[in-house]
Amino acid sequence: MKTITVSFDCEGYEPIEAEYGSWLNLVLDQPGSPVKFGCRSGLCGICAVEVTQSSSPLEPPDAGEQETLDLVWPERSHLRLACVMQARGHITIKPAR
Repeated sequence: MKTITVSFDCEGYEPIEAEYGSWLNLVLDQPGSPVKFGCRSGLCGICAVEVTQSSSPLEPPDAGEQETLDLVWPERSHLRLACVMQARGHITIKPAR
């Protein structure tokens, strides 16, 4: 099983190990994660994160994710929704708050 590490670009949180290809909403839905979730389907924008580092290219947001980001975070177009992202490499994220 190939594993990746999800790290946080904020103080007080330890990296989390995950299986390659895991959905981030499942990986981050545990104690020790600064990312909060709402709908888990890409509609509410609560789980918006800034990807500050990634060991592999991220797939661009699909139309639904982009629509939510445009509505909820119009001034921060570089954000992503953790609930609809897969872990396909080591990644460092920061909650949007």
